[in-house]
Amino acid sequence: MNDDIAVNLKDRLRDVRHAIRQVGSIRHDRLLTNLRPRTPAELPEMLLGTAATFVDTVLTVAETISISLISDDPKAHGRANGIGSLKLYFSHPDGRRLFHRDMYYLTKEVLRRCGRNDAFIHEAAFADVYLRLTRDHKNVFARALVPDASASDIARACAALAIESVRRHPVRIIETASPLPASAALQPNVEITIFSTIGLACALATTQPQDALSATALDDVPDLLESAFLAVSAREERFAAAFASEHPCSALAKAFSHLIAYLP
Repeated sequence: MNDDIAVNLKDRLRDVRHAIRQVGSIRHDRLLTNLRPRTPAELPEMLLGTAATFVDTVLTVAETISISLISDDPKAHGRANGIGSLKLYFSHPDGRRLFHRDMYYLTKEVLRRCGRNDAFIHEAAFADVYLRLTRDHKNVFARALVPDASASDIARACAALAIESVRRHPVRIIETASPLPASAALQPNVEITIFSTIGLACALATTQPQDALSATALDDVPDLLESAFLAVSAREERFAAAFASEHPCSALAKAFSHLIAYLP
């Protein structure tokens, strides 16, 4: 329970920090596009940009301190150690927490590759994704977790992971058209690219020889993500069609199975 509180606290602080960073970025861009001497009337705008940077730093410190006081295991809320196999996330006693932590950082990395620095992520959404996977796809994961699981069984479980992630919309953007501050989901095609990449990378990690209860090292994550990201990006229309099909899990699993056989 304490860890759920810690995750929600992180999300709230990240929301505020994201909004402040957006304000700071806008102020900074305005100053760069107009380099003439500042007038006294423009002093409040300059101060807002400086204040945004200061508050951003304060919130980062507050997040670290708050988690250390609330969480049962503060170190578990740090940066992910790598990308785990399905066995790590769905057989390990601490798999749920490892899952939503790793998914947060993997999503953040894929967003960076997509050039979407305007988006922010709710880590708590991945806890809900995990619950839906273990509840609604129990048989799929049971087949994928056996020692001699086939590539197609692993692909189907990772397809379910990608689909449930897209349905939960853990990545949000600020809705600028709204009269009041509000958030909205990313464009569907971007969501599909992000979570198909992560699902495929998880499938690749699962098929690699490794300790069932350990993660692929961080040094290897860029290679897995790079392979998955390039493969998905080159087939965006195919992946979009899979999500739009009558049986998206089967269609996406078929695409994953084909790529698992060829990707390193």
